[in-house]
Amino acid sequence: MLSFLNAQQKKKTYAKKPTTTSKPIPKVVQNYDDYESVYVTTGDLGCSNVVPRYDYTIDTGLLVKNHGDLDLVVKIINLEDNIASRMVYIQKNSSYEIKNIPQGRYIIKEAHGEVWKQKNVDGKCFGIFTDENAMYRQSKNVADFFVTKRIEGDYEVTNIPSYELELGIRFVKDPKQRNNSTYHTNRISSSEFNQ
Repeated sequence: MLSFLNAQQKKKTYAKKPTTTSKPIPKVVQNYDDYESVYVTTGDLGCSNVVPRYDYTIDTGLLVKNHGDLDLVVKIINLEDNIASRMVYIQKNSSYEIKNIPQGRYIIKEAHGEVWKQKNVDGKCFGIFTDENAMYRQSKNVADFFVTKRIEGDYEVTNIPSYELELGIRFVKDPKQRNNSTYHTNRISSSEFNQ
């Protein structure tokens, strides 16, 4: 299995992250009887605990390209209040731009898989991938969406942050591929993803 990610800011910084798994990771057998299969397409999820936050006064953006063999759910979490500002579903070989992200510093949670299911508990909606290939990760990196200004000569220059990420899980036979990225993740559980 190969996991890869490219990170790019409009300043043309670029990084690539292939990772390999040479030994299988033990899976915990879970009961998904109380989860319902749902049909979802690329874009905002209709069922989530995320109340989308927008700032239409600034043109910030996070373009996420899913180049993997699995579908992807991305959640962006504001570090100031630890609340998810957006959560989107991105089918394999698709892209989605999360626009008008409010100023702040964010981490990214990722869920990768093939079979997305949801359930409601006490009025809260939880979503998970229930297939054997499901994987959950959280970025170690922080995306800074603060607008900055500086003076250059007689002009004030405004920098409006915008990022581009290429994410995906690929299944490959060559475990010798190396990891060359500035974007790093930790594996997390589906429960941690839904927090």
